Amino acid sequence: MAVVDDELSVHGVEGLRVVDASIMPQIIAGNTIKPVLNMSSP
Repeated sequence: MAVVDDELSVHGVEGLRVVDASIMPQIIAGNTIKPVLNMSSP
């Protein structure tokens, strides 16, 4: 079961989003800063 939905909102907590590498289903084999920055962009 996922902690966040497809819009990165935390289930059961209103107004909270998680934007870091912990939400990635598989961590890439390199630096994670670029994918995390892309996730945080509107």
